[in-house]
Amino acid sequence: MANGVYKHGRIGRINRPLGIGSIQPDDGGEPVIFPSVSVPGGRAGFDDLRPGQKVKYLLRPAEGWPVGIAEDVIPEE
Repeated sequence: MANGVYKHGRIGRINRPLGIGSIQPDDGGEPVIFPSVSVPGGRAGFDDLRPGQKVKYLLRPAEGWPVGIAEDVIPEE
């Protein structure tokens, strides 16, 4: 598990074949991308996520991604 302060948001889009999704932050910022490996349970946990579902996540800087990439994406509902 990563260290840091969790942010909160809702699942936006999910591309299951590619194993990536986006989170719309509650603070109204730009959407954040996350890979399936960022969800507890890996692909199985990722496949359980639904658009609009509330999650908490850590944001880490990533080269080429101005907002960063979400990791440790945990469902809250």
